[in-house]
Amino acid sequence: MGLFRVVLAVSVVLSHIIKGNSLFYQGFGGTNSVEIFFLISGFYIALILDKTYRSKRIFYWNRILRLYPIYLIVCSLVLITAFFRKGVAENLFDYSPFVILVSTFSNLTLIGIDWLMFFDTANGGIHFTSSVLTGDRMRDLLWVAPAWSLGIEITFYAMAPFLCKWRSRFLIATIISLCAIRILFNRSDLNFAESPFDARFFPFELPFFLVGILLYRFRRQTRLEISIPLKYLYPALVLIFVVFEPLRSGFDLSRTASMTVLVVVASVVVVLGETSEFDRKLGELSYPIYISHVFIALVYQFSTTGFVKKFSILDNNHVSLFLQVLLIVISSFFLLQITKPIEKIRDKNRMLNAP
Repeated sequence: MGLFRVVLAVSVVLSHIIKGNSLFYQGFGGTNSVEIFFLISGFYIALILDKTYRSKRIFYWNRILRLYPIYLIVCSLVLITAFFRKGVAENLFDYSPFVILVSTFSNLTLIGIDWLMFFDTANGGIHFTSSVLTGDRMRDLLWVAPAWSLGIEITFYAMAPFLCKWRSRFLIATIISLCAIRILFNRSDLNFAESPFDARFFPFELPFFLVGILLYRFRRQTRLEISIPLKYLYPALVLIFVVFEPLRSGFDLSRTASMTVLVVVASVVVVLGETSEFDRKLGELSYPIYISHVFIALVYQFSTTGFVKKFSILDNNHVSLFLQVLLIVISSFFLLQITKPIEKIRDKNRMLNAP
């Protein structure tokens, strides 16, 4: 599952930095990948609640230690570099104190940060938005753009100890009900172009987490003796990553059909995929890659502006893309090293609270 998580993170990276129309550079798509991350999160949280934690308090504390340190490091870097960019500090004074207070609270705590996507700041207040593409969008006040998904994650974490006790048939009924409501909403007049309800509304994202919980139960109860060796799984995942968008485009698959394919792929990986220490450590790169990539890509583009004139090769889309992805992966590795002492605390908590 480790490489799959990295591939999903790289798909999100490509959705934000890609230039040009090469279908082979699209991966699984940014929004699709985030929702598959939710599925994997549901699987993983169900696993650790079943095998690792007796105390809800320690579970919550370890989740905080997992998300916040790397996130706050990236936030600090964003704020430091922002004040070196012309106009950033001055633009803050365009917002009312109340707007700044609300956005700062959400950025620092991640509480409600996903809800910033639903509001704008017209006339100095906070109002439901009718467009995420234009206007005074509160999403522009996110210090780390991809962090909206962490707001959804922590909402799930808060509910997970209770959701993981639900009977499977009730989970299935909830999945079907919420998916039906989402489909009806998307077809209604309440929806609009690029609506945040399409991929950022927790009740509509909850089914992915619940599918992950069900997949864990299936794997635990069936105890399959077969698994897909990593030597076969890795090449297969890379191949699917490369051909997914060309095939999706060629067959003109809808987003629903595309997500169905990815859910099937994810189900095979989490249920049948071989596990190893190397694969686990590889998967740890996915979170820092995801949360830091926008900042690192912006720094790269800003710092290489002058070099592009001297070294034309840097203006090549393929070279630029490769260098940005490489820089993001290397930076993510260093972020993991910085937070190693915190991981030791998490490991100690796990050992002390094992069932």
